[in-house]
Formats: sequence, structure tokens, C-alpha cells
Amino acid sequence: MPSSLPTIRTILDRLATVAFVLLAVGYPALVYFGLKTLPPKTVALTLGALLLVRLVSGLSTTGGLRLIGLLLPPLALCAASAYANSREFMLYLPVFTALAMLASFGFTLFRGPSFVETIARLRKPKMSAEEIAYCRRITEIWVSFFLVNGTVALGTIRSGSMYAWVFYNGFLSYFLMGVLFAVEFVYRHWRFRCYVGLPTDPLFRRLFPPRT
Repeated sequence: MPSSLPTIRTILDRLATVAFVLLAVGYPALVYFGLKTLPPKTVALTLGALLLVRLVSGLSTTGGLRLIGLLLPPLALCAASAYANSREFMLYLPVFTALAMLASFGFTLFRGPSFVETIARLRKPKMSAEEIAYCRRITEIWVSFFLVNGTVALGTIRSGSMYAWVFYNGFLSYFLMGVLFAVEFVYRHWRFRCYVGLPTDPLFRRLFPPRT
């Protein structure tokens, strides 16, 4: 019986992670549609409870401290919205999310390795100087993206239009993020012709054969 406990814990942790990803992507729609039928206090408490569940489930993991730093500002915004029974504080969640991502990527530019290099080394531990420089450059591009993204998110709040807020923060920002990732992914394979066991390797091997 005890041997099944780690398996159950692993399943619960994975479910919590999936739920958090869905929440991170879908919370603008949740806020937008929730406010149409419910008071701001109820929406804020619901969103805050979901964030709190993710925080508690992740405290025992290796990234627990980083998760605390990432989730405390959104939790504070939800608490302020619930206390004031106002939607205003919740609207700043995309801004704080962009700032948190900017800080996560930007900090590694001063205290290396860069964020992208750290992720890349999970697949390719040995990297050339050119690849390391490339990873740093891509990290800088993502920092710029999150800076612009946060600025535009703030602009949607200042516009006073909930439609503009949910359209940009719930759709357009993720679309632009996906485009940036896809373009960089293709360019990286064209430039380095390096294949490390990804499901896309057969396709890119045909498109960009390894250089001799």
C-alpha cells in the first residue's frame, strides 16, 4: 500500500501542473466571463483559490522558492480585488506575469548561464561558443518581448475596454509568443543543423540536412 503513495502524489502533482497551465492561459477569459455573471469578489476568490492550490502543491518541489516568487504577486492582486470587491486589481495580472517572466529571463543575463542556454543544455550538455552566444541572444529577444508584452497589457487596462483586455491578454499575446517560438525554432535548426532526439528531427533533417 505505501508503495502506491508516490505514484498517487506524482499524478496529483502532474494534474496540478496541467491545471496551472490551463489557468495561466485561460484566466483572462475566466475573468471576463466571470465578471458578466458574478461579483468581482467571487471571481477574485475563485482565481486566488486556484493559485493557492498550485502554490501549496509545488512547495515541496525543487522550484518551490521560484514558484513562491511567481505566485505571490497574483495572489496579492486577487486578495486586493476580493477585499475591495473591484475588478481593477485583477486586470493587472497579465502585467505582473509579463514582469515576472522578464525578471526570470533577464536575471540570467547578469548571472549566467542564460535562460535559453539552461533549457538547451537539458538536451545538449556540450555546447559550442557560437551556440552559447546564440542562446544569450535569444534570451535577450525574449526579455524584449516580455517588456513589450507587459507594456501593451498595461495599455489595454488604460484603454478601459474589457474586450481589448481579454482579446490581447487571452489570445493575441499567446499567438505572438507562439509565432516567436516557432520562428526561432525553425531558424535554429537551419543555422545549426543539430538534432538531439526531438519528434521534429526527421522533418528538419529532410529540410536542413546536417552539414559535413
